[in-house]
Amino acid sequence: MFTRIARRYDLMNSLMTAGRHHAWRAVVARAAAAAPPGPARRATRVALLAADALTLPFADKTFACVTSAFLLRNLADLPAGLAEMRRVTMPGGLVAALEITRPGVPGWDALFGLYFDRLVPLLGALVAGDRAAYTYLPQSVERFVTPDELARLMEKAGLRDVGYRRCGLGTIAIHLGVA
Repeated sequence: MFTRIARRYDLMNSLMTAGRHHAWRAVVARAAAAAPPGPARRATRVALLAADALTLPFADKTFACVTSAFLLRNLADLPAGLAEMRRVTMPGGLVAALEITRPGVPGWDALFGLYFDRLVPLLGALVAGDRAAYTYLPQSVERFVTPDELARLMEKAGLRDVGYRRCGLGTIAIHLGVA
């Protein structure tokens, strides 16, 4: 599914969020920049690779910061994914996650639901040519944990000082935790 929509993914994010996804990603990037420095590396380039988020191909305590955006709700085993993120983060390093969430505010939640459950799949069909992928999106958010539950799961994975903030009128949650 993700391969099918990759060509229009950024455009759809911009349309669905009125361009606000850039600001949310910038919040996470600023948090990552404030993480403690990692071990010095001679390589200035980072190789991109495809890997299973539940079994990351990196040694323990490799990174000063591990981030994800709109990933966690797609994991088959959320606690295992969080444990992997923690495992590859060095002590004192940062784990940051950006996720869509239901606002949970009466009235606004219903209005957001109309937009997200009905208009987004239609937009996905028109722009990305894939209604099914953009029907899956609100369904995946609906069955995902709440921001409070995600914070508790991050703590269970061994992260400390876990906190989050909501953005996008409560529809986005940015979680930070220290390894």
